[in-house]
Amino acid sequence: MQHPFPVFLDLTGRLCVVFGSGSAAEEKVAALEAAGALVRSVVEAPRPADLEGAFLAVSTLLDSAVNRTLFEEAGRRAVLFNALDDPPYCQFYFPAIHRQGALVVALSTSGHCPALAVRLKQKLAAWIGPEYGQFLTLAAAIRGGFVNPD
Repeated sequence: MQHPFPVFLDLTGRLCVVFGSGSAAEEKVAALEAAGALVRSVVEAPRPADLEGAFLAVSTLLDSAVNRTLFEEAGRRAVLFNALDDPPYCQFYFPAIHRQGALVVALSTSGHCPALAVRLKQKLAAWIGPEYGQFLTLAAAIRGGFVNPD
């Protein structure tokens, strides 16, 4: 297996589609909206056409056959795709994320054990406190760069 390439995506104004309902879907919608994405939520009867114009799509559906169809269509349309808890249909993984202002630490187990990534994130959160976010706000002001409003 090759190692995944970590990257932070700017989703501002980009269309992202979330298939499914329930807490997992709501969590992904909220995370994508917080990143500035325009989110289309498809709760019932997902169709490949729902991917039209999307940059990224996430399925929280438990139906592998539907996930496969959506995954294949996403590939034809060059849409990044992730089916939660259905690894064969994932082009990327959702990391466990810890934020302190502009500092973002993301941890992934490459889909092998997401619970471990969450546990490690909790340990890092105890070590990386708000002073790091405050420092980055000052550093950005001095450098004339981006200042996170948080």
